[in-house]
Amino acid sequence: MSREEFLDRVQENAFRFFEKEHNPVNGLVHDGAPNQEEDNPGVPASIAGTGFALTAYPVAVERGWMSRATAHALTVRTLDFFLKEAPQHKGFFYHFLNMQTGVRMSRSELSPIDTALLLAGALFAAEYFDDTKIRELVQKIYERVDFPWMLNHGKHFALAWSPE
Repeated sequence: MSREEFLDRVQENAFRFFEKEHNPVNGLVHDGAPNQEEDNPGVPASIAGTGFALTAYPVAVERGWMSRATAHALTVRTLDFFLKEAPQHKGFFYHFLNMQTGVRMSRSELSPIDTALLLAGALFAAEYFDDTKIRELVQKIYERVDFPWMLNHGKHFALAWSPE
């Protein structure tokens, strides 16, 4: 196998993780994958992983691994979930969510870095699809984030926040 063929295979396999490990109803992506061909019921969804998926779908479209219509529909469902259903506080999302229900997992923290990774994926998707619905969803999600609040009256973002 040539170096280029090897890299193509690695890239496609990386995309296949997001294809296999997402919930098609809400767009959430597992934080990890099983080593065997079995379900992954105990593993939570990661908002960072979901943000990475939002960038992986357009790449998959360009590479011919996913149809544009499928990627668009999944992106809209994911963004709609984060706007209307995902638990958040001042626009920041909890690091881990239940894969099926989307509720906060155990005592997971609000995470500025993971929220930023989700936002980066959302902004990328808005640019790629150049679609009014996606742009509106992303804008509403982004504008809801109260960045100064997470500064904790300082110059730097807090690493996390928890209601407890």
